[in-house]
Amino acid sequence: MAGDPLPSRDRRTPEQILREDFVRLGKGELVGFEDVYNNCVVRYPGTYQMIAYYSASNFNTKVVSGLTDAKASVIEGRVQSKPFTFRVHANKHPLGK
Repeated sequence: MAGDPLPSRDRRTPEQILREDFVRLGKGELVGFEDVYNNCVVRYPGTYQMIAYYSASNFNTKVVSGLTDAKASVIEGRVQSKPFTFRVHANKHPLGK
């Protein structure tokens, strides 16, 4: 489990907070984990849809949001991804279980 620090009197300047606590991402860039899930035995094959949510919860977001230029921004609130649809096919377990 992880979380942001509780709000406190931060003596850093907004510029310093933006530089130290935030990561600017370009279009298509991400911070996270990507993987391919292979050889999975599923109980219910079918078509599924997945949506990811990101909630900006850093207490200094509003402090630094005014520092961004026209080409960048600091996300506030909750952001939803586009839906991703995928199909899961039934496979027999390789050990016959």
